[in-house]
Order: sequence, then C-alpha cells, then structure tokens
Amino acid sequence: MSLRVVIELGGPPRGKGAGRASIDGQGHARIFTDERTRKYESQLRYAAQMQMGGRVPTAQPVSVVIEARLLVPQSWSKKKRLAALAGLLCPIVKPDCNNYSKTLDALNGVVGLDNKQIVDERVSKISSEHPGLTVTVETMEPPARLVGVCRVCGCTDAIACPGGCYWVETDLCSSCAVPQAAE
Repeated sequence: MSLRVVIELGGPPRGKGAGRASIDGQGHARIFTDERTRKYESQLRYAAQMQMGGRVPTAQPVSVVIEARLLVPQSWSKKKRLAALAGLLCPIVKPDCNNYSKTLDALNGVVGLDNKQIVDERVSKISSEHPGLTVTVETMEPPARLVGVCRVCGCTDAIACPGGCYWVETDLCSSCAVPQAAE
C-alpha cells in the first residue's frame, strides 16, 4: 500500500538542538533534549498524527523531502529581499540542514516505524515571507520485475537455453536471435 503524507508546521522552522548534559546526585552524566526542541518535535508529531488520520505507520522504505522556509530579515534592502524571495540569494544561516532532518525523530511510530526506513532524503532551506516547515513522506515501491520469456523458445530468466543465453530484446534470447538473423 502506498502512502504520501504532507506535514505542515507554521512559524520559524527549528532544527534539533544539541543534546544537553547534567550530572545527577550520584555523579552520573545524563543527556537530555532541550525544552524548545522537545516542544517543536511535539508539534511536529501532532501535525503528523493529524495527517495520518489514524492510519497505521508504514513499514516500507520511504523518501522524505524537507523544506524549511526561513523569514527574510526585515533589515535587508528591498532589492536584496526580492532577490532572496526569487531564490537568487540562499539563506546561508543556522541551523544546518541535517539538524532539520534530526527533528524527524518525532515521526517515529506515527508515519513510519523508525527513521532507518528513510532511504532517500532531500532537505532545502529557502527564503520566504511566510516561515514554516513542510515534510513530505512517501513510500517507495520496489520496481516491478518482469520475468523475461522468449517469444520463440519460451526460455525464461530462471530457465535458460541449453548452453546459456542472454536477452537481445525484451522478449528474444540470444540463442533464438541468431537463427532468426540467418533467415
């Protein structure tokens, strides 16, 4: 079953913050996610749940496209702002693209079972007057594998002609192509 989910989150996009560390009373280090990142991932998870509408998370491989729309600074000149909005100036600002990818931990168990299912990913940062984050997740269907059958002798991918053969056309093996060329 194929799945396509588009998750929209308004407001300035946020990448995953660096893990924070603290020492407990026994001297052991504890790593935790900062509050702002937890809140953002919670919003992303909720938006994903709404888009899934109760559907079961997929177990198939998925492709993910992440678009982070960043606000153009008000301090920029009109000319520079227009260039940025036209895509002529790229938003070379923090966070890095991979930090947007890391927020996808919020989708585990909602859209897919785990991030390891992501086999194709694209992340882009663009300038916009309306900041936000769009995450598109699509299942990837394996390519259909057609079994080759020779139109002359009936050999297949699994059962070749005596002495072996190969495909010279989608439905003609090399053993049958030679006699046909002689005729």
